This record gives sequence, structure tokens and C-alpha cells, in this order.
Amino acid sequence: MYREPDLFRTLYDANHDRVDRLLGRIVGPPEAEDLTQIVFAKATRALPEFRGDAQASTWIYRIAVNVASD
Repeated sequence: MYREPDLFRTLYDANHDRVDRLLGRIVGPPEAEDLTQIVFAKATRALPEFRGDAQASTWIYRIAVNVASD
């Protein structure tokens, strides 16, 4: 039986480490793990509205930078 790939899992697996490193550079490693979870929670809620105008990695990076600045 064919099964559609889980878009969130694909996005998470492809970007988690990079987002965590980015946030580690911005806010420091102790806070990066918590903020990484927030980034992916926000991405989960926003994924249905993702238009694909940019690469998914660019989109998730923008979410991460916004979370770090908050």
C-alpha cells in the first residue's frame, strides 16, 4: 500500500540540526533546544499555508530567526 510521506517529519528531519545550530549561534546552546521546539511547533501550525514560493529550508530559517528575535 502506498503511503503519502509525512510532510512535517520530512521537514523536521531535513532541518532540525541546522535550525538548532542557527539558534545556538544566535541565543546560545542552552536556549537553542527549547527555541528549536518552538520553531517546529510554529511550522506545524503554518505548514498548511506554506505556498512554496521559497524553499522549505529558507521558510523554516525565517521562522527560526523570528523566534530568536522574540
